[in-house]
Amino acid sequence: MTSDKLTPLRKIALFSILQAILFGGIISLRLFGLSFERIVILLTISVSFEAIFFIFIQMSTSRNVEGLKEVEKAIDRILDDGAKTHTALIHLGHQMKTIQHDLDILRKSGILKSNGGSHLKAHS
Repeated sequence: MTSDKLTPLRKIALFSILQAILFGGIISLRLFGLSFERIVILLTISVSFEAIFFIFIQMSTSRNVEGLKEVEKAIDRILDDGAKTHTALIHLGHQMKTIQHDLDILRKSGILKSNGGSHLKAHS
């Protein structure tokens, strides 16, 4: 893969590996003569930091979701405006067709005469 970004699945895998190394490293401190009580304290502190980290991730995710909701509303408004404009243009096209039809009738009846170009003159 040539992408520089990590997929969500790879992020989870990387985090799990780092977490296992961290916790395994803390537990292995017993081999270096650290007391059981201190190891438990270190594990408790690391789990607490992890919980705080997850809280910040959740807050960031919530802000991003709110931002996306605002973008979604803006897109909906734009699409709605586009649909209204399309409807107005269709209506305008029908009106122009009706006017053209009325002008054709007036020309055929002789009430309107064309004097070259596109200038129309009412017959008196």
